[in-house]
Amino acid sequence: MIDPDALLVEDGGVTTAGAFSAAADLALHLVRTHASPNLAQQVSGLALILPSRESQAPYTEPQLLRSNEERFSTQVERWLQQRYTELYDLQRLADAFHVSTRTLLRRFRNESGTTPLLCLQRHRVHMAKSLLRTTSLTVAQITERVGYRDVATFCNLFNRLVQLSPSEYRRQFASGGDVKRERVSETSYIPPPEE
Repeated sequence: MIDPDALLVEDGGVTTAGAFSAAADLALHLVRTHASPNLAQQVSGLALILPSRESQAPYTEPQLLRSNEERFSTQVERWLQQRYTELYDLQRLADAFHVSTRTLLRRFRNESGTTPLLCLQRHRVHMAKSLLRTTSLTVAQITERVGYRDVATFCNLFNRLVQLSPSEYRRQFASGGDVKRERVSETSYIPPPEE
């Protein structure tokens, strides 16, 4: 089973990186594995790389992963995305495609490797990520806009799929330079006053 959110994949003696920028994560992984975790921590600090990125889920854009095929699962996914703010009802979904719930789940899983509910949850989280990046709406407002009624349930789902809380995601990815970055160099170092 392919995990589209995996940053690094190890199989036997082969380790691969998932995304272009994951090459840095691969390098840190190799230093950690073949040298020491301490050295990997030092290298991450020098290279300004987060030392413990485990997933590319915060960066995933589902529409970039789509195929042009018009499979059954693609049609179901589109139907769900057009109604993502509505209450999920498996029977209603099956009725829309003139199949039983059992047939819908079996066909969808065979084609996509997942369930319609997880597909819907991922789309809702994708929409929430966009709102977190581009608006100042509260997490509660975003929760409601993407089809959830309970903030805690939404936050737990978001955290499980993105591996960041909605607030942490906003701090790291919000538009407009909300994330502070400090530059440290030898010339800008000011030693503490001596006592």
